[in-house]
Amino acid sequence: MGSATRQPRPRIYQEDFEAATRQIDEAIQQGLPNAAPDYDTVAVLMIHWSNDNIGVQPLEEALAGVFRTSYHFHVETHVIQAYANTSAEQRLQQCLLTFSM
Repeated sequence: MGSATRQPRPRIYQEDFEAATRQIDEAIQQGLPNAAPDYDTVAVLMIHWSNDNIGVQPLEEALAGVFRTSYHFHVETHVIQAYANTSAEQRLQQCLLTFSM
């Protein structure tokens, strides 16, 4: 058996590829927001409990950083005390009320 030499692909494949690339680029551009948003500001509330034993806080901080730097959102982080004289529901409600004001 002789060695097979690789033949160049016909130009039609290259043209098809270039056309597909243009279509993908156009679809991406259409999907990106290019109009002014319908909101003036966006705020993000990050919450975790004080007894975080599964390592949520570093993940929360990383996500908050993305919201701040990439999206320029206002980000607030609240730690809800796990052990207090009020119910968990009341502590969460207080956190939400503070954030919304």
